[in-house]
Amino acid sequence: MAYQTAYLKANFPLEFMTALLTSEIGHSSVQAEGKENKLVVYIEEAERMGLRVLPPDVKSSEVFFAPEDDNSIRFGLVAIKNVGHAAAEEIVHARKEKNFSSWGDFIGRMGGQALNKRTLESLIKAGAADNLDPEKDIPLKRSRLLAEIEHSSHAQSSRQKDIESGQGLLFSSEEFAPTLSQESKKFAVFNEADILKFEKEVLGFYLSGHPLTPLKERLLKLATCPISELSNAPSENIRLAGIITQVTKMTSKRSKEPWAKAILEDLSGEISLLAFPRIYASLGPEKIKTGLVVIATGRLNAKEEDGGEKELIVESIEDFEAAWQKKQFLQITLNDAPEEETLISLRENLENHPGPSKVFLEIKGSGGVLELDYCVNINQNLLKSIEALLGQSSWQIKSES
Repeated sequence: MAYQTAYLKANFPLEFMTALLTSEIGHSSVQAEGKENKLVVYIEEAERMGLRVLPPDVKSSEVFFAPEDDNSIRFGLVAIKNVGHAAAEEIVHARKEKNFSSWGDFIGRMGGQALNKRTLESLIKAGAADNLDPEKDIPLKRSRLLAEIEHSSHAQSSRQKDIESGQGLLFSSEEFAPTLSQESKKFAVFNEADILKFEKEVLGFYLSGHPLTPLKERLLKLATCPISELSNAPSENIRLAGIITQVTKMTSKRSKEPWAKAILEDLSGEISLLAFPRIYASLGPEKIKTGLVVIATGRLNAKEEDGGEKELIVESIEDFEAAWQKKQFLQITLNDAPEEETLISLRENLENHPGPSKVFLEIKGSGGVLELDYCVNINQNLLKSIEALLGQSSWQIKSES
């Protein structure tokens, strides 16, 4: 079997990876909360093999994953949460008769109970309706379509009733196609983080990006190692940097005290965090919440029931930005020894911005750097006040090695 699998992978990579991705539908973390999402692993493997996995699209996707060209696999519709087999088949069948030209056309032709409000929301959140709207700004486009859901659902229901009574046959889908309702012309626009959160919600992973990508270099500097490399890490004093994607509140059977189990994710993988009663009480629930980017410190433990999979027994959790500030220090450089008035003004500026970062003072030609008795919050207001007092190029932000 291993030989046959290797042969198929080597000689028919497109077909092999398409079948592998399809085989995982229904087993990913969208349907099985807390379990590893193998779709992510397989998509990354496909990309390493030179194949592209294209996003879901009602104008192009089949029911399951399917080859789109010699080097691309299109995401299957049933791999989206809340999109059932009947809904996916209905979309594909209608599209093969004539492809959809707009969101209104899509709604106008999609009758029946298979495409309910929840299904439509999931299609939008997954990005599968992006090509039905000419707007190029993704957050704006998806926000508008989500705002339009209520109106579209009512229009779809009315259309279906007309068809069942025979009246719907008098009009084409283009004549029926609903326009943007007055209510949805006024809507809140979601930000990039919200869009990624929606993708995670309905796909089980971030498809168009990752909220940690802008923090990649800083995450590596603060963590002992990426989560994917924990097999080679020591068991004690482990520091992991990532985003909390799931929290389950627990109660100790013995003491009846609360504790928490969470999932921490970085750009390489994820791991379970266990904050037992004593630590959980000291941290408080505000430090263990979904969506927080944190530094988790503790010791590794291998779960016997999951074949030795690692989990982190938490000893402390710290806000990522606060931890990063501690790692940074501010160095102020002067060409000459300052006058007393200047030193007083500098001290006042530093005292007005208390925080975790150390401050060092260097006077060129003196041959040394002095650590000051102040810790500050390094921000633009502080840096501008130093520039106003000492001139440009008078400060540097440095990192402890």
